[in-house]
Amino acid sequence: MEDAFQGKANASSSELGQAVNYYNAAYSGAQAALAAYNAATQGQGAGTQDYTYYGNTASKKNDDGTTHTTTNDTSGKPQQDGSTDDVNQGGADNPKEASASASTYETTLNNNLASQTNVSVKTSSSISIPTSQTTSIVNARTSYQSDTNLAASFDAGVAYAFGQLGQEDAESGKWQGIYSGSNGAAKDQYLASAANDTSNPYDQAYRGAVAAMNAYFDGSNNYKGNTAVAASSTGNTYYDQGYNDVVNQAKNGIAYVQNGNQFSAVLTGNASIGGGGNVASGINTIRLANDVDFKNVSNGENDQSTNANVGTFTIDGQNHMMDYHGMDYTINNVKDLYVQNFQTLYGANYYGPYRAVGGAAIHYGNLNYVGSELLSSGGNDAYFFGNVNVITPNNNSAIYNSPFQSNVPLEGGGNQENLEVNNFILQAGAHYFGTTSPVVGGNSIIVQGNFTVDTGAKMTIVPRGQGPENSQDGSAFGIMLMGNNASLNIKKDATVNIIPGH
Repeated sequence: MEDAFQGKANASSSELGQAVNYYNAAYSGAQAALAAYNAATQGQGAGTQDYTYYGNTASKKNDDGTTHTTTNDTSGKPQQDGSTDDVNQGGADNPKEASASASTYETTLNNNLASQTNVSVKTSSSISIPTSQTTSIVNARTSYQSDTNLAASFDAGVAYAFGQLGQEDAESGKWQGIYSGSNGAAKDQYLASAANDTSNPYDQAYRGAVAAMNAYFDGSNNYKGNTAVAASSTGNTYYDQGYNDVVNQAKNGIAYVQNGNQFSAVLTGNASIGGGGNVASGINTIRLANDVDFKNVSNGENDQSTNANVGTFTIDGQNHMMDYHGMDYTINNVKDLYVQNFQTLYGANYYGPYRAVGGAAIHYGNLNYVGSELLSSGGNDAYFFGNVNVITPNNNSAIYNSPFQSNVPLEGGGNQENLEVNNFILQAGAHYFGTTSPVVGGNSIIVQGNFTVDTGAKMTIVPRGQGPENSQDGSAFGIMLMGNNASLNIKKDATVNIIPGH
């Protein structure tokens, strides 16, 4: 059962006698449940749908001038996460086509993300989770129904898979957040529509995990501590499974949060948003199980710090969105800070949502940022992995819109960079797309140290304007190397497009 759920190969050859048949039946049951679930939920919920990348690159030429690359889409249509990205693809070979292509991609991101209609939970009008009675599962079971024990093994595999899926979906907030029809409010669409079915493994594991996440906070959203919640023993196998998985993860340093006050309580020790403090004892990872807004917090600059006291601290959006308003947190006492898996981050503060103690590295992966500047910290190295889009809204007012608020002024009035860092590293195979504001303009990336684009990585940056902060010769630059001994390192099969905007 576990092998099938984890995508491992059938290992029945390691079993003996009748155990082989029982293993195969359970394996088939889990496979049938997974196939039915994937078919019913494909493209739905909070997922990786919006981690797109800009795939257009210039064609590569041989020494004799002939082209040796395959055709690439020059339209600027967003390429989906996980789609084929051949380093030998080529596209626009002149500034006009490149500018039009990049503009199309930027416009698409602005329309989708820098908007009050952005949604993280992609769903239709209702959620339909398969059960053991789903036709495809019933049909798969016919191979085992002549033997009661084998049929029971098949059923156990089905139940195991659905229990795991329910638990995982609750913990990730797959169905919780802003969705079409939620009227701008973050809600749990599954719990709002599904009846409490004590015989349904998915439903019970889901409810158990949600109950456990809630149990770590009091009525005022204060965090009780990572060892404050006891294991559940209701007698309902799957409810207890979902509940106790959250309990075990908490003991290992993972905190799940579902609103801004809970986030603040874990990050700073205070459920009241706006101050600094200390990360909750024993916590090394914060995971969002819902879209989060720092509701009622000013959009003016508010710079705070908090002490993590761990080597590596992770803030994982789990494919949700978060609006930081004017907040900026410096994470102290860490070596590595990971900020990852955000469908959209919004922020007005020109230092960005996060900085880290001097000398620490900040790692960004699979996220979209809409706001003033993602990071302004010359003391931090910045690493990027997966697909990252940094969008300063392309409007004439230097404002951003999110599902939580509108017309939020960008600090700096549209004169900021995407990044000001020590060393910049775009990791192998990663994609980075960044634009600056057309209102005043901005340099794209300023580094004090070295700038590296690793093997097979692709970067496209769109600097704009004539009067940005840190202007050189009255112009905006794509890459500015400020250090006396700084170096620009573009490795094999890597691509850097600098396409000045308007």
